[in-house]
Amino acid sequence: MPCLMWSEERWERGYQILFADRTNKQIGKDNIIVLIRKNEFNRRLNMLTLEKFEEACEEVKKVTLETKLVYSDFLSKQSGNRVYLKPENMQFTGAYKVRGAYYKLSTLTEEERQKGLITASAGNHAQGVAYAAQCYGVKAVIVMPTTTP
Repeated sequence: MPCLMWSEERWERGYQILFADRTNKQIGKDNIIVLIRKNEFNRRLNMLTLEKFEEACEEVKKVTLETKLVYSDFLSKQSGNRVYLKPENMQFTGAYKVRGAYYKLSTLTEEERQKGLITASAGNHAQGVAYAAQCYGVKAVIVMPTTTP
């Protein structure tokens, strides 16, 4: 069973998990089963559907370039397989991360957007969030390690 750690998390139906470690000493096994069932229920409610996927694709097309697969003769010969590359480095931000950041922002209400964003990243995610925030005119704070090049 994976390591579960929550600190006084309350669930809709009143389940409360105070702490669970790898040995499950702090809470009983029955509570963990309830927790897992609750997570499975929530996951099914929020399950990705083809319709949601297509909506997301249309939304991110507003800020991304279509990147076609490129056959790599060199890598194909080296691996003995057919290898194709998807040059996401051609995106404005240099990476695919803008897709998730922009789509997430598109799902927020105006009130939620006005609160601004904060994220921690040393690279591509930071660029994606910053670019998406700029597109929406949303304030964003990007926390980066001091060692970031």
